[in-house]
Amino acid sequence: MAVILAMAVILLASVSTVKSECKVTPGRIIQSGDIFEFKHEPCVVYKCTGQQYKVHEAKCEHDGKCIEMRGLSVNDKCEVFECKERVTPNGKIIGMVKTEVRCKVGDKCYSDGDEFFKNPGDKTKCKCTVPEGEMKFDVVCP
Repeated sequence: MAVILAMAVILLASVSTVKSECKVTPGRIIQSGDIFEFKHEPCVVYKCTGQQYKVHEAKCEHDGKCIEMRGLSVNDKCEVFECKERVTPNGKIIGMVKTEVRCKVGDKCYSDGDEFFKNPGDKTKCKCTVPEGEMKFDVVCP
C-alpha cells in the first residue's frame, strides 16, 4: 500500500511540473498564463491558456493609436468613428465603425440641417443634408 501511495505522489509531482505552452508562430512559444501580442496587431493582447491562446484585451487601431471600446469616438475629416465589436459569419471582429458624417465644404464641417454660404460674398445659402441612416452627405445650393 505504501508503494502505491509513493508512486501516486511521484506521479502527481511530475504532472504538476509539466508546463503548458502555446506555439504561436514557428519558433515562438508562449508559456501558459503569459500575455502577448503580434506585431501586425499592436492593439490586440492575447493570453496563452493551456495550449490555446485567446483574445485577452482588444482595442481598435486608428492613426497609429489604440482606441478603447468604451463609447470613445474619433473625429476625422468630418466623420466620426467608434471602436465597436461586430458579429460576422466568420465570428466576432473589432474595428472602427463610422457612426456619423457631416458635410465637408472647404476646410469646414457642417452638421445635417446647417445652412452656410459656400463662398465668401455669396448671397445664396447652401444646406447640408445627411439622409437618415446613411453615411453620406449632400450639399444643396438652390
